[in-house]
Amino acid sequence: MREVLIDRILTFVQKRSLTIILITVLITLVMGYFALQVRMTPDVISLVPADEKASRMMAEYGQGLVQAEYLLVAAEADDVFDLEKLDAFARAIVRIEALPHIRASVNPFNLMTFEKQGARLK
Repeated sequence: MREVLIDRILTFVQKRSLTIILITVLITLVMGYFALQVRMTPDVISLVPADEKASRMMAEYGQGLVQAEYLLVAAEADDVFDLEKLDAFARAIVRIEALPHIRASVNPFNLMTFEKQGARLK
């Protein structure tokens, strides 16, 4: 049964190869058009959700936080999604957040949001 279905599909594709190529080109063009509409915003501040502590601090301190320097902490491991490694990373972030000169933190454990804004995905 399975071989019969595969033979029928291959026969269909061989008989209508030009149609299949045109459909493939059309789908590629449509997807390409939508891919050109995707915009990326590298601004970290725009990624902070409005209800987060960091955004409240930005509103309280005004542009002072915008001019601040950022600290980027990254983790690299063979299996980065291992529970023990994620727990160690979370504990490291908590310890960094506890430092007196750190105002706010945006990290994978407190920022899990996607938002469509016009043609952009935030």
